[in-house]
Amino acid sequence: MNCPKCNHQELVVETEKEITASVCIGCGYRTRSDYNVKNFEFQPTLVMMSEENKKMIWKDANTGLYWFPISFDIPNVGVLYPQGTAENMQWVYMPMIELNDKEKRQMPGKKERPDEIRKRTYDSSNLKEALKLLKVIE
Repeated sequence: MNCPKCNHQELVVETEKEITASVCIGCGYRTRSDYNVKNFEFQPTLVMMSEENKKMIWKDANTGLYWFPISFDIPNVGVLYPQGTAENMQWVYMPMIELNDKEKRQMPGKKERPDEIRKRTYDSSNLKEALKLLKVIE
């Protein structure tokens, strides 16, 4: 099935309890069948979002569904988060590293943090590389 945002055949669709979830590993956007303004439970989500996050939203004019960029925080592996706007999206990947003794004292209960030194930026043309590093896809 083609993604309505990027038109690539990279869309993964799953249905559970009448809710359909879609994620495109081509462009990095996701949605659910209840992500629309007609859903009164979803409306506060849109209202409470930061202005920066609102710039990343893409609305499908055909279905009225709101699409959001993917993000991951996987312990012992890494983090991936979006930056930019819906028209110019990039993802920042950072592998996780163990905290040193000083950091452990400063952040009780934490064992690791993202490694900013090995930070990499990806766009939709090479997003799959980041997803492979996170072990989300093979």
